Amino acid sequence: MAAALSVRTIPRSRSFRISGATRTKCSSRRRRTHPTIAALSARELADFTDVLKRVLVKMDNLWQMPFPYVMPLHQAPTDGKDHSSFHFHIEFHPPLRKPNLLKYLAGPEIGGGNFLSDTCPEDKAAELRAAPDVHYKAR
Repeated sequence: MAAALSVRTIPRSRSFRISGATRTKCSSRRRRTHPTIAALSARELADFTDVLKRVLVKMDNLWQMPFPYVMPLHQAPTDGKDHSSFHFHIEFHPPLRKPNLLKYLAGPEIGGGNFLSDTCPEDKAAELRAAPDVHYKAR
């Protein structure tokens, strides 16, 4: 069974998964969280790497070019204290608005340490779902 990439929507209690080019509602059962990538089981790690590879291929396929991005991995601190409630997650911050058009950071982004996007996450998720699964260089 292949892993599903969750795309958060508002309200946060609803999430959707990428399944080919369709969007289907996920199970309402509670998902397990992990404080670090090291806490993933072998199966979860395999699923994570599979989803990560599929997303990166789809990102390259959006504009038929290597898609630049910053990908922070957020993990629990490593200070030896209990951080079991922390939720490991990753984010993608693409520096391009469209091919060859760089997104310049505004003052509030730089000062606040945030990366803002003036696009709708649901629209961008739909674009990724519609992108081919086979890398454009391999077709």
